[in-house]
Amino acid sequence: AWWIILDMNSINTSDDAWEELNTVLKWADFFDTSNHETASFIVQEATNWTLVGVLTMKWVANQISVPATIITEDNQVIIRSEFAIDKTKRWINWWWSVMSKYIELAFTLRFVR
Repeated sequence: AWWIILDMNSINTSDDAWEELNTVLKWADFFDTSNHETASFIVQEATNWTLVGVLTMKWVANQISVPATIITEDNQVIIRSEFAIDKTKRWINWWWSVMSKYIELAFTLRFVR
């Protein structure tokens, strides 16, 4: 199994027009980064197309399966993924009718040998 630790204070919407949203997402109703600075993803199975494991955020653990691209080149392994998490799995408390049931996440991991 791989343990991936996510720094929740590094949340970034990647959109300068939404800079204020980066702060809002750290509030207690969302990712509550003042009390939960990290999240973890324990990868139990990996293929070239899918990562299967347990994502734990705010002390709530849920099994997830996410699409992934795994590339090996030279002395490194690169893993990229874009996926959505279901807010109803108790990760996020705030439920506003305009917001989607899902929050989209993306990450790129680079392992150098």
